[in-house]
Amino acid sequence: MNIKTAGAALMIMFVAGCGAGPPAQRAAATSVPAAGPSAAGPSVVGSSAAGPSAAPPGDGSQCDLPVRFDIADGWTTKAIDVSTINDKLLAGMFRTGPFDTICSVNGKPAGVDGFVRVYFSDIGAGNPRDNLKVYVHTDTLGPLDEVKYEVRAAKYRDLTIGGAPAAEVTWNRRTIATKASTKYTAFSLDTPKGTVIVVLMPFTTKDYADVLPAYELARSTLTVNP
Repeated sequence: MNIKTAGAALMIMFVAGCGAGPPAQRAAATSVPAAGPSAAGPSVVGSSAAGPSAAPPGDGSQCDLPVRFDIADGWTTKAIDVSTINDKLLAGMFRTGPFDTICSVNGKPAGVDGFVRVYFSDIGAGNPRDNLKVYVHTDTLGPLDEVKYEVRAAKYRDLTIGGAPAAEVTWNRRTIATKASTKYTAFSLDTPKGTVIVVLMPFTTKDYADVLPAYELARSTLTVNP
């Protein structure tokens, strides 16, 4: 597959989302799928004592997570199970080193070109900053041997999110061949189930500011499930 074809496939996956729910071993909590705009304000994704929402089971929107957080009004969720994606290239778009995407929060229905994506690994507890460094480093490899990236201007900071020690990084991922650069931000924290990384993922750097409020909402409202 050439770079042009791969790029087209990547855009299709970005727009369409992918797959059914994550494996059971990664999601012991009850899911609360987000169902789009609500007059009551933001929806919630994750686990809730109130139980599941009324979204139809198996519709691909339910995200079982070890955390819960609010999503911006109009945004929608899509559960991702990388193990069910047979195409190696497409699976690689949702896997970064030991971290697999388990939920993609899509801004397109709200007119925003980008995502807030939740990655998960059961590699065990570790230093949140070190886990972010692993994510950022392996993200430079990309899903294609023909496409390589480099990290520029990575800035890390330690913080507390949902009462748990966490870390955050902002960096530019530059495509070596085309010199194109996209800005990303992500935070990491450990949960009883494993490590969670939440990523602000715009289509392009110019979309970063539009996605930022949804990412900040997730960061400020996130709580870790027991």
